Amino acid sequence: MLRLHLHILFLCLLMALSCQRYPDPYTEGVPAFVSIESHVQGSSVVMTAVLKKALPNKFECGFYYGLKGTAQKKVEAQLQGSRVTLEQSGLMSASNYTFKAYITNGRNERCSQESTFSTDPDETPLDPEEPPVDPDDPSTNPDEPETPPTEDPVTPPADDPSTEPEIPPTDDPVTPPVVDPEEPTVELIDFADATMKSACVAAFDVDHDGELSTAEASAVKDLSKLDLNGVYAASFDEFRYFTSVESIPPAFFKNQLLVSITFPASLKTISSEAFEDCLGLTHIEIPSGVTEIGSWAFCGCSNIRTVSLPQTLETLGEQAFRACSKLDSIELPDSMTELHRWMFYQCSSLSRVTLPENLRIIHDGALSSCYSLLEVTVPSGVLSIGYDAFADCRQLADVYMLPADPPLMGTTAFNTNPSYMKIRVPASSYDRYLSGIGWESYTQYLMPWEY
Repeated sequence: MLRLHLHILFLCLLMALSCQRYPDPYTEGVPAFVSIESHVQGSSVVMTAVLKKALPNKFECGFYYGLKGTAQKKVEAQLQGSRVTLEQSGLMSASNYTFKAYITNGRNERCSQESTFSTDPDETPLDPEEPPVDPDDPSTNPDEPETPPTEDPVTPPADDPSTEPEIPPTDDPVTPPVVDPEEPTVELIDFADATMKSACVAAFDVDHDGELSTAEASAVKDLSKLDLNGVYAASFDEFRYFTSVESIPPAFFKNQLLVSITFPASLKTISSEAFEDCLGLTHIEIPSGVTEIGSWAFCGCSNIRTVSLPQTLETLGEQAFRACSKLDSIELPDSMTELHRWMFYQCSSLSRVTLPENLRIIHDGALSSCYSLLEVTVPSGVLSIGYDAFADCRQLADVYMLPADPPLMGTTAFNTNPSYMKIRVPASSYDRYLSGIGWESYTQYLMPWEY
């Protein structure tokens, strides 16, 4: 009985580990917050956040805060065990603020949930630049009117010829300042989504003016500072201004509210899981110059209808468009040589696919369960077709094979397809296909044809 219990415990442990996917690269090693609160008195506030566990002082922590709807200011605070506390004064009276806590180990950063507070309406903060009032100094005492000093008039000698009458000044026109035509004009980015603006300003606002200019955006090369943990923006078409960015990090925009994004022309790679489960996306246009799209990059984007891929694309990772159930057609660039495993698995609306001219390998399950696929043409250079590559394509009626020599075939490549399916092979190669490796299961579907 003990052995049985240990065996069950071991199986449960394996299941738990198998369910755990990749750790979040942005928060790994940084504990989460369990609570956040504020205490307001007049124009001052004490912000407090509590971590899941106590930490040593080597961790940097603090708060992001700012007027509601504007960019948030980052202020470092003191860490005492598991508690982060910051007292801030000089706030605007009768105003609404948003704030959230952060903690970082120097490499990764985690933020708490965002909260709000409102300052009292009857107190106005002192202007920190206004000098204090000295009651003994009449020049700074507003209660005592300033008495101008008296001056004895100077009367020039009557017989002095050097004395000339004073000539009143003329009203000459004011000359406007000369503008240097070569001086660059600061162009501010007009964000359509306030949430995305706040995140971008917090990460890349170099001059701390609460705005992001096109110059500031174009200088960004690494997006790792852009904290989108818990941030759900509806659009990021302003991404096109980040003209020095070449790669989108993994798990970057994984949110269900994102409906629109415009990539910069500088982009080269889209990393694995970058847009996984972004249910709001309907159209994807990958710019020319992109050479690699990682595994699961658009997996589960069930509302994508159209995808435009550039001729520069060389690698499309496994399961990259898995379960994109509304995608109805796709044209793969000739620069691709492989269809990786389960690339279009469960794309149930996919009725037309154009395979690359230079295609060599179709891996396992690449176009499996594409229920609406009607026909497919396999290019002449294909050397192998994996298991379940076209399995469960319930409406696949015509397969046109262009290779003169039969590709190595997985024995389940066309499993559970309709009985009326025809695999048309070159007439001159018909006998070779009949005896080809893996083709013995599909000899009844073979039909010679001329092309």
